[in-house]
Amino acid sequence: MVEESKHGHSESRARPEKQTNAAETALNARTRELHLIQTLGRLAAETQTPDELFRATISILERAEELDLALVASALDGEREVVCFVSRPFDEGVLGRLARYAGDLLDWPSKAPAPSIAQHELDEFDRQRGVCSDFDERQLITVPVLRRDRAVACLVCLPAGQTGEAQLRLLYSAANQLGVHLDRILTVREREADRFRTILDAMPQPVVTTDAQLRIVHSNRSADLLLEEMELGEEATFEPAVDRLGIRSVVERVQRDGTAVADDEATLVGETMFSVSLSPLRTSGRQSGDLLFVLTDVSESRRMQQRLAQSEKMSSLGQMISGTAHELNNPLSSVLGYAQLLRLQAGGDEKSTHRLELL
Repeated sequence: MVEESKHGHSESRARPEKQTNAAETALNARTRELHLIQTLGRLAAETQTPDELFRATISILERAEELDLALVASALDGEREVVCFVSRPFDEGVLGRLARYAGDLLDWPSKAPAPSIAQHELDEFDRQRGVCSDFDERQLITVPVLRRDRAVACLVCLPAGQTGEAQLRLLYSAANQLGVHLDRILTVREREADRFRTILDAMPQPVVTTDAQLRIVHSNRSADLLLEEMELGEEATFEPAVDRLGIRSVVERVQRDGTAVADDEATLVGETMFSVSLSPLRTSGRQSGDLLFVLTDVSESRRMQQRLAQSEKMSSLGQMISGTAHELNNPLSSVLGYAQLLRLQAGGDEKSTHRLELL
């Protein structure tokens, strides 16, 4: 009985110790979780682009747990993008399946061309683990990224091991941070776009941006008026205008070489002449295939140049005639002088006097 009593007392003393240790472990885990969220908030606040924001978020998630893959799919500014961060090699087919899986969650059109997949290696990338050629969808953790109650992106993670409640909380917190700071970045972009649109509409020059297939992306008011005059107002492509302006070879050269062309002259039917500046556009530091057309009406200046050239030509002709007359006047003066002397010496010879007077 004494031994049983001692055993009962030892168990009663151990139980609070276990509870205390468990509570302390949970508290430490929660503290670490809050610290990671705070760090993520600070890093996210310093980002200026979605790409920087995605990288900052994944760097925090990588610190928190072991990930085989973290994928961010987004449709910002009308462009669908998929960015993968991997800790081991992945088969291209697997990445394609994951991209389609994310696209389905974001309701991307199934018949649309597959977006390009940018792949980056995590700090703990281990090539020795071999290529991952399959995955279990039940292991995937997918969290939508909301902006104003609409899913604009999603975060897909494939953990290397088991995921607990703390990791799930961190993922949802990361998605919330993504949503908040994406809204901040996109709001700034939209304001800048509105300001840029106002500036473009105030420009007297027609300005048009197109994609690589010459489909019109943006056009200012002057460009819209020009397209209407060319009877192209209903067209969604700038290609007929390129042919009408006669700058097809210039466009092909810019698309091939990726270099800008300035002040190439183009003439429309009638007497309207344009100076065409054509530049390739870049998105996030890489060639996008988009083109920027700026047309400047130089009809009046060209006509003035033509009038000036004609005036200079007539002035040169006048100077030449004046010089020729001067060269002829010198010998003619001598001839006239001698004719007058001969007339005085002719005396009464009327026939000779008449001929001399004709001179």
